Amino acid sequence: MKVGLQPIQVKYFNSVNDLGGFQHIVFISSWQSSKINMLMQKISGSSTLVVTENEGMIEKGSMTNFIPVNGTI
Repeated sequence: MKVGLQPIQVKYFNSVNDLGGFQHIVFISSWQSSKINMLMQKISGSSTLVVTENEGMIEKGSMTNFIPVNGTI
């Protein structure tokens, strides 16, 4: 799949510990949200968009936070 001329590659990591190299976007699911501080250290200085799904993650470094309100994200 491509966006414009750039190919998209989706990678799944079991843990923030497994993350390596540069990533354009990182999604942290709710079960890994306690590791956001570790992720922020790993991506420090890079231009990585961090997306989460738990309340309060914006304050910890997430740039986009999808949380359900009344059954709608």
